Amino acid sequence: MRAAVAEYAAYGRAGFSLNGVARRAGVGKSSIYLRWQDKERLLADAVASSVVEPDPEDTGSFAGDLSALMVGLLQSWSQPATLVRHRLALDALPAAPDGGPAEAAPPVGATVDPAPVEAIDLIRRRALERGEPVGLSTDLLGDLVHGSLMLLVLRRAVPQDADEDELAALVAPYLTAVLAAAAD
Repeated sequence: MRAAVAEYAAYGRAGFSLNGVARRAGVGKSSIYLRWQDKERLLADAVASSVVEPDPEDTGSFAGDLSALMVGLLQSWSQPATLVRHRLALDALPAAPDGGPAEAAPPVGATVDPAPVEAIDLIRRRALERGEPVGLSTDLLGDLVHGSLMLLVLRRAVPQDADEDELAALVAPYLTAVLAAAAD
């Protein structure tokens, strides 16, 4: 499964093949077929079993919980399986980049949705139980958290070796925006 993740990370959907996975894993292609029917199922299983979502820490406040989650998500994004999951989400977009007909997206199910919905829901419920105002649904809050982090990663260099304090400082302006939206 590590070989499948590495192969997709290296070549994307167009270059992902069972031959490449088998070569990378040092096994025969027939060995892969003993367990998986096709490359899409192998990839879905590989990503689903490899991605580790950060646990939503209870810091005692909505802002603290969201900050800890956002830092944890940034840390998890340095893992190959998480990066592949994001790449799958982009590859699953309906239209081809050249505006031509859309290609069929790989059937990877929930692995295409990289937002940590369960963690966001838990953080939101805890905040409401503490009496903190959260005027957003779990889905919208998840979109704002995840979208903010995506923009952070795409627009700014996030050092691979950054510690939690450095990541918290990078996240802070985005967290402020998410909290402002959630307070309305």
